[in-house]
Amino acid sequence: MKSLLSRFIKRDRVAEVALAAPEVLAYSSSIEPDQPFTAIGDVHGRQDLLSALVGKLEQEAPGQPLLLVGDFVDRGPESAEVLSYVKSLHDSRAQTIVLKGNHEQMLLDFIDDPAGRGLRWIDFGGRETMLSFGVEAPGPKPDLEDITEAALELETKMGKELVAWIRDLPTRWRTGNVICVHAALDPARKPEDQSDRSVLWGHADFFTKTRQDGLWVLHGHTIFAEAHAHSGRIACDTGAYQTGKLTAALVGQGSAERAVRFLTA
Repeated sequence: MKSLLSRFIKRDRVAEVALAAPEVLAYSSSIEPDQPFTAIGDVHGRQDLLSALVGKLEQEAPGQPLLLVGDFVDRGPESAEVLSYVKSLHDSRAQTIVLKGNHEQMLLDFIDDPAGRGLRWIDFGGRETMLSFGVEAPGPKPDLEDITEAALELETKMGKELVAWIRDLPTRWRTGNVICVHAALDPARKPEDQSDRSVLWGHADFFTKTRQDGLWVLHGHTIFAEAHAHSGRIACDTGAYQTGKLTAALVGQGSAERAVRFLTA
């Protein structure tokens, strides 16, 4: 990859990297979904941008399947509102596909194991999510009782139906030769052989090696200054919570230059 922005966000073994510009790798396969569709990148608590972008898409691509790549919660101020809105879209709008992101998984980990694998979530954007549900996050180095009570309160405020809906979200969706995931695929493995770790958190080879099976991977998770479609990848995370720019990919058929265009709010 060419240049990296100076901002790195790391917790434990997790790194989400903001990239100024991706390296363009040779990839000759055309994009051939079964039908045109649209996909929205990581929202991260920006309900204002999400509702504005969906409104634009209703004008630009009415009736097309709508996919959201996950990471609805954390960092931005309106995670509760975003989850409610996305669930409502999913329940009421035909052909709406909602994928789970790593931040949704971290939220579930916090509810299930707050003092163990879920503890890091609070400082990885979870504090803002808890506040959006009216829950005060524990302070630094919380004791077991405080962290457990906070997790129980959050689960109660969210409600069983919403928590169950998040648990049941899929991690991938395919149409034609386009497979959609939150973060990445291992380019050396078939789609059906991918680990949840790669799909939700990314893979070391994803941006440096191309697939050999002609598939295109549409993804979010990694922030780019501009959305793009090349090298077998369609990237649509433009860092809404940082930049104020939420991006959707409108995906048709043909070469990358002809098949994909981007719309922002």
